[in-house]
Amino acid sequence: MRSVFLVGACLLLGANSVMADDITLASAIKEGDTKLSFRTRYEDVNETAAHEKGAQALTLRSRLSFETKQYKLFSALLEFDDVIAIPDDDNYNSTSNGQTDDAVVLDPEGTELNRIWLAFDIANTLIKYGRQNISLDNERFFGKDEWRQNEQTFTGVSLLNESLNYLRIRMAQLNQVEGVQGESSPNGHRDFDAKIVNIEYRGFVNSKLALYGYWLDSDYLNNQEDTMTYGLRFSGRIKNEPEIDYAFEYARQSDSNDHEQSYEANYSLLEAGVVYNKFRLGVGQEILGADGLGYFVTPLASLHNFQGWTDQFQNQGLGNILGGIEDRYVSLGFSCAENFNITGVYHQYKSDSQRFGLGDLGTEWGLEASGELNEYRFNLKYAEYSKKNFGIDTEKLWLSAGVSF
Repeated sequence: MRSVFLVGACLLLGANSVMADDITLASAIKEGDTKLSFRTRYEDVNETAAHEKGAQALTLRSRLSFETKQYKLFSALLEFDDVIAIPDDDNYNSTSNGQTDDAVVLDPEGTELNRIWLAFDIANTLIKYGRQNISLDNERFFGKDEWRQNEQTFTGVSLLNESLNYLRIRMAQLNQVEGVQGESSPNGHRDFDAKIVNIEYRGFVNSKLALYGYWLDSDYLNNQEDTMTYGLRFSGRIKNEPEIDYAFEYARQSDSNDHEQSYEANYSLLEAGVVYNKFRLGVGQEILGADGLGYFVTPLASLHNFQGWTDQFQNQGLGNILGGIEDRYVSLGFSCAENFNITGVYHQYKSDSQRFGLGDLGTEWGLEASGELNEYRFNLKYAEYSKKNFGIDTEKLWLSAGVSF
């Protein structure tokens, strides 16, 4: 597979020298954008259970992409990713390398065609076909989960329309997902049928309203992803002194197709933050509800961004557990400079359902420092989860550095 990446690198880096009989097409290729980036990360995991497990993963992701300029309303993109473990992957469980004695770090080695799409842009309407990123709202339902070295991408056709003032309409028909586990894992690539409608209105002062409907049909995990979800999200930012940001979201989900359970469960989010003198104090509550043996799932989300950083509640990618989850959190951040931030966050988890849940699930606190300097990016993050009735006592440390050209 390394040879695939090398061949792709030669083709993409040589794109600027391509000539064609049609000078307009040649210009679209010659003036296209070639990007090369590297991100290295060290992840250390310590789990304290009946049998203590640990993991140490030092990985490097190399990404090479080329996007043409527009030619007769068409444009195209081709992007390769290569992930290697340094010196090897013997010290962590990537879920596909057989290292079951180690803790899980979802950064498997491999070379992949990450994105490839053809786009048609006309009359404020962008139609894109192929393997692509889908990021909606705060990525609670659809996202690329870019924290992991293998980001999540989707194959299908998407439409973005902005013909009407203040209105942004997104629609998509998707038939495959390439997950963060990579193509080497049986769960890293799977077929499904997802239909998306997301309508965002930006005519409110300092705020926007999104209405959405998502329909998902999948054989994965005994059809537990087969769902219909309808919801709304209202969010905004008031740039006064102090600055205030807020978000409210509500959704209702029910089973569909071949789901084993018959249920209707609610999702709700309340979030608010105040920024004053470079400090931000934030509070929030997110509830993924449950109804009997069924519970609200978000299998295509950027899961690492939610319910803490130690990934206790991902549940094979469903994003929720039996009995549902109520996550209350508070955060404090400080902007040391324009591109350097420090954030601390504390989570308290409990079950949504008293009958099928476990009561108090656990707590987690975390600290993150991130910065940018020109084309360089740095990140230091630590999180610690303390179990009560669910999960494993876990400590995780990350050190990341990246550069883009």
